[in-house]
Amino acid sequence: MTIKRNVFKKKRVILMCFAVIALMAGVICYLYFGAEHIQQRIKEKIYAKVIEHEDELLEIVEKCQYEVALTSRKIENDGSDNQYESIYYIELNDEIISKTFRNFYLSMINKRSDGSVRFHVRDSIANILWDDYRCGFYYSKDDKPIDAVWTHKMDEEELEFEDLIFYGKYWYRTEKITDNWWFYETKTVYEYETHR
Repeated sequence: MTIKRNVFKKKRVILMCFAVIALMAGVICYLYFGAEHIQQRIKEKIYAKVIEHEDELLEIVEKCQYEVALTSRKIENDGSDNQYESIYYIELNDEIISKTFRNFYLSMINKRSDGSVRFHVRDSIANILWDDYRCGFYYSKDDKPIDAVWTHKMDEEELEFEDLIFYGKYWYRTEKITDNWWFYETKTVYEYETHR
């Protein structure tokens, strides 16, 4: 009786492991082969949330005029000559900022030298599967498109471009959400494995 029970338990454990592996493989295949569909859903959610929470976001833009960056991690020196004046957003004890980080799954909010404010959505498994895909949204004071990630100068009519960078190919696209608010997405295709 005990032997049959042990065999039954082992079969059940093996079956459960197989089901979990099959589920994970299915999710990964869906994410990889259905990337455009997933990207579209992410974009639609961000559009809807920006429109719904625009007043709160404008308050944060106003606060960013006094702070350089609000991040989910504190960086004072990255080991190079780059110094970051950043503030861990929880330390600010600001309900609107904390709620925005949670609602949009943000990793960072930062003000750029041109006065725009970028809201970077946290990286996920999608970044690994889709050529280092990243996205977010930004506030453009003069309501013109910008390259929110690098420093590529964009014309008013230019909403998408590809560029070669020192370790691969960089693709960027931006779309207007509503007045002064823009969505951005980017992919980096790495040429060298060491930079991944």
